Amino acid sequence: SGRVSCICFHPKEPLVCFGSERDLFVCNIANGSLIAKLRTDEKVRWLASLPSHNFLVGCSVESTIYAWDWQTLKTIVILNYKREKDADKIRPTISFAASWTNPLICFAKLGSKEILIVDILTPTKPVTKYDAKS
Repeated sequence: SGRVSCICFHPKEPLVCFGSERDLFVCNIANGSLIAKLRTDEKVRWLASLPSHNFLVGCSVESTIYAWDWQTLKTIVILNYKREKDADKIRPTISFAASWTNPLICFAKLGSKEILIVDILTPTKPVTKYDAKS
């Protein structure tokens, strides 16, 4: 139970996903049925589709990134970007976006002058950072 925190349509199928607290609900909008209930460790604040790879991706305010396969609704990856250089400092995520043509997501943290870009398919690859200081 709780308030809806995020919502995302499937790019081709009559599916919608919405989040409330630590649960995500995937529904068929053609017949109104609940397809699946996905559980997360944190409240997901943003959802987006990656149509090029049929992924559903989400990000929590605490900077944990989740990715699911839209077809199977199995978890593909969970990435944690909570910690900064200063281990005691956790900055919340304030913006999130996904690419329509690549398995990439980007996000920015509160008070930061940089965006972080992550490749969902190679999560061990270093994060690309772009600085907005100039």
